[in-house]
Amino acid sequence: MTVSVYLIDPVAHATFSAANGTKADLARGDRLFLGLNCFEPGQSQASHVHRGADKFYFLVSGKARMTVGDETCEAVAGNGVSVGREFLAEANR
Repeated sequence: MTVSVYLIDPVAHATFSAANGTKADLARGDRLFLGLNCFEPGQSQASHVHRGADKFYFLVSGKARMTVGDETCEAVAGNGVSVGREFLAEANR
């Protein structure tokens, strides 16, 4: 199989740490940023806003309590959570 520079394998970039969540940049451009966040149970990402860019969280495995603005939901593997650029977002696993 020929591997294209356009094919991204997030699993190959996933790393975990018992101390805190980890991040990897998978793609970056003028209008798009694709990052991989990896969390162990009990770890979280503090509320934050990405000004000028929307964000999309896709859960590869596990589950997370996601808060977007004033709404909280339980997301599981295979779910996606869309966050508009004006909203605060927080992730807890």
